[in-house]
Amino acid sequence: MEMMEHDFSVLVVDDNEINLMLMEDILEVIDVKHVKTVDSGEGAIDEIKQNPNYDVVVMDICMPVIDGYEASKRIRQLGYSGRIIALTANGLSKDDPKFFEAEMDDILLKPVDLNLIKKVLCA
Repeated sequence: MEMMEHDFSVLVVDDNEINLMLMEDILEVIDVKHVKTVDSGEGAIDEIKQNPNYDVVVMDICMPVIDGYEASKRIRQLGYSGRIIALTANGLSKDDPKFFEAEMDDILLKPVDLNLIKKVLCA
């Protein structure tokens, strides 16, 4: 399945500016043209309140104040029905209760592999 510029949008959430730039570059390489980045869980919640039409939210797990789990839960409480993909360097299993409680859909491990992100986003 090829992603098309006009109908695929991704919100990337990470508190590390370098990781945000890297994800933007990777998404550009795989032809995702509608990308927005925010640097906190609070920012993600605010962005989804303003624009709930993202196809995918790529959510870093380890962030200060509101971590990825809590931000994902709050985004789901807003009625967001798109995919939320956990982004973590610490390993995570879909069997983890926190992953389940946050209603996340998939996992990407850092450092992000180009082919893996394409596979996960196109699933």
